[in-house]
Amino acid sequence: MFMHGSGWGGWLFLILNILFYGTIFVGIFVFIIWAIRQMGSRGTTQKELKSESTPEEVLKARYARGEITREEYLSIRDDLRE
Repeated sequence: MFMHGSGWGGWLFLILNILFYGTIFVGIFVFIIWAIRQMGSRGTTQKELKSESTPEEVLKARYARGEITREEYLSIRDDLRE
């Protein structure tokens, strides 16, 4: 009679369980790391700053994203133009 925990069947069951639950654990861990990184990259990234060629374009992008008010935008724009 075959018993669940004896012989090769028991070892195979153990290894498959470790692989299955290990894969789930690693997937959850990777998802958490990804989510944390996404929350941290909400501001202006270095890539966005490098693609912008002038300070006024950076200012326009910040205003378009709602990071600064109209008054701040106009004030900074006037400062840049002087």
